[in-house]
Amino acid sequence: MKNRTTEKLLLDLLLSWSKSSMHLVELGNFGQDIATETGGNMNQIVLAWMQQKPQRVIPLIAASSSDQLPQKI
Repeated sequence: MKNRTTEKLLLDLLLSWSKSSMHLVELGNFGQDIATETGGNMNQIVLAWMQQKPQRVIPLIAASSSDQLPQKI
């Protein structure tokens, strides 16, 4: 990812928006914008956000096809 400070600010903004279910579509669009800007994918954006938080979270990785699995790992 390009700029850790920008990434942290954007991901913190995602967290603040996630407290309201009305923003789910905006969150998806915003996350996709970050992924496009940084050259990553949505899975990488979510994992980056989770890793920079002080709380330990264990992500559950799932795929609906074997083709999707490499993206998720």
